[in-house]
Amino acid sequence: MMNLKIPILSAWDNINAETLLRDHFHLGKKARHTLRMSHDVQLNNEQLTDWRRPLHAGDLLVLPLLEKAVITSADRPIDIVYEDDFILIANKPANLKTHPNDSSEIDSCQQRVQAYLNATGQSGASAFPVHRLDEATSGLLLFAKNAIALAAFSYQLEQRTIHRHYLAITDNIWKGPANFTIRKPIGSDRHHPNKRRVSPGGQTAVTHVAILARHQAQNNTLLECRLDTGRTHQIRVHLSDAGFPIIGDSLYGGSNRAARLLLHAKQLETYHPFLDKTLKWEQSPDDSFQLKKKRNLIKRLRFFIAFFCVK
Repeated sequence: MMNLKIPILSAWDNINAETLLRDHFHLGKKARHTLRMSHDVQLNNEQLTDWRRPLHAGDLLVLPLLEKAVITSADRPIDIVYEDDFILIANKPANLKTHPNDSSEIDSCQQRVQAYLNATGQSGASAFPVHRLDEATSGLLLFAKNAIALAAFSYQLEQRTIHRHYLAITDNIWKGPANFTIRKPIGSDRHHPNKRRVSPGGQTAVTHVAILARHQAQNNTLLECRLDTGRTHQIRVHLSDAGFPIIGDSLYGGSNRAARLLLHAKQLETYHPFLDKTLKWEQSPDDSFQLKKKRNLIKRLRFFIAFFCVK
C-alpha cells in the first residue's frame, strides 16, 4: 500500500489530524472515517491512536492511500510541466481528450499521465484530473496524484481560487475597449447535443477578456481570457456570441484558417494547501498555434504547368 507523507508546517501548529484533514484539505467525512478505521495513519513513525493529539511544525503525518483511480494507461509521451508528491501539471496537446469517456477509449491525457506515473516508479499514484480542457484545446492541466490531494484541490476549484488564463485568436477585429467582461449564462443547445449557447436559463458564466493585438491584414484578434467559472465551451460560446468566434472552431462559427482550434490554456495559478503557498505556471503554445500558411501562387502555377506539359 502506498502512503502519502505530509510534513507539518508551522501554519498548522497545534491543530490535530482531524482538523487538518477536514478544514485544510477538505477531505470528506466518509474518507476521514475510513482513515481512522484503517489504523494505518502514522505520526512520526508511530501509529496515531489519539486523533485529538496536537500536531507541531516538523512532525511527519503519514496517511495510507486507500482509493485509486481505475484507469488504463496509454504509453505515449506527455509533457510534464511541474510535479511534486501531491499534484502534477501536464501540457495537454490539442486534439487529445482530458479523460476517456468509456473503457473502449485507449488514449487521453489522463491515461498518458498514468503511464508516466507507472513508468517513474509511482504505480501507487493515480492521475485524477482536477479540472478539464476541451479535446481541441491545448495547455496546462492540473492532476491530483491521490484522492486526498484531489479533495483539497477540488475545493480550490469550487472556491474559484484556481485561476486559468487562455490565449485565443478569433476571426474579425475587436473595435471595443481593450479590457471587458462577458457575463452571460450558458446552457445546452436543444438543437445540438454537443453544443452550448448563451441562454437566460443557463448557468452563470463569467469571462474576462483582454485584447493583446489586432491584425488588420489578417482580420483577426489575439486576446487573453480569464475564467471566473468553468462552464463547458465557455470561452468558445462567449466569444462566438460576441461576434468573434475562435479560428478553427467550426462548431461555433469559426473559420477554417487554422489546422486546429486556436485556444490554449497558457497560465494556471492556485493555492497549494499542502505547501501553504500560491504557485503559478505558464506555458506557451506550440507551433501548431497559428494560421494556415498560404501556398505560394507562383509555385502552384509552376506545378500545374509542369504537370500538363509532361509528354
